[in-house]
Amino acid sequence: MNVLITGATGYLGANLTIKLCQVEKITKIQVLARSREKGRALSSRIADPERVEFRWGDLMEWQGDLNDVDAVIHLAAVRGPQYCEAHSAEAIEMNIEGTRRLVEMARQAGIPRFIFVSSQIVYGKQDTVPFHEALTPYPQGVYAVTKYAGEVITRSLENSQTKFAILRPSRVYGFGLFMRWEELLGKFAMLTAKGERLSIYGDGEQLVDLVHVKDVGEFILTLLMTEREEVWNQVYNVGGGQPISINELANIYIEAARELGLNPPPKDFVAPEIQEEVRAHWLDTTKARNHLGWATTTTIKEDVEELIQARLDARD
Repeated sequence: MNVLITGATGYLGANLTIKLCQVEKITKIQVLARSREKGRALSSRIADPERVEFRWGDLMEWQGDLNDVDAVIHLAAVRGPQYCEAHSAEAIEMNIEGTRRLVEMARQAGIPRFIFVSSQIVYGKQDTVPFHEALTPYPQGVYAVTKYAGEVITRSLENSQTKFAILRPSRVYGFGLFMRWEELLGKFAMLTAKGERLSIYGDGEQLVDLVHVKDVGEFILTLLMTEREEVWNQVYNVGGGQPISINELANIYIEAARELGLNPPPKDFVAPEIQEEVRAHWLDTTKARNHLGWATTTTIKEDVEELIQARLDARD
């Protein structure tokens, strides 16, 4: 199988590329990337670099040939709600027009399979939890709207030769290449390693859904290796399956610090009188389990210890 991955020098894309390179049935991986520096870092982590072919450039400018590609995994995007609000033109161009260009290229080339990685953010602020795939999305903000637009564009493949799948991951975490240390679990790990207070917004009872980057990669691999046609032209939630409160998460870091011989970091409640509008945000993963037999395999406690140890070792 010959696979093309866009956004391969991002956090999820890089770790997915490393994983797919270990699969015997995937004989070639073509990656579209903009950063040659990150490309070199990714190449250094791959056991057999000759299986990976780098295609340099921006999705908006790329004029590649997809005729020898069996599956496209589309991860490239301008991400982050705050960044997209401040750079809306860039987000619209890449996340909507870039996706449209790639979908059209896949359609014209008759690519057998196209996977679009969206986000749980398309569900927006809703009272019905957990969120299931039949729930009508209510995207709010530039990032959410552009991701949902990408879903709509991907759905246009329905009556073509190209089968599609739309994935809505929850909050992705876990140690790996191009780790996003500025996000919640990475930030808590850095603070714990330095013995600093864990800042918690509000009362800490907000529920979040966490899924390990390895589990997302395993879902994508399972999908690629599945021959059954009924699993395609579908939308899938890819989440941890069980929500956890910020308080519970902080407690795991405190306990992990003790087990690692560190001073347990105290909690620091920031503006506890202010409550977020969304108190619970997690995904129903029943469909993924029933259609593909997929379930998460990682445990947050072990993953947290790995993150803290990585900071202690000053690993990137």
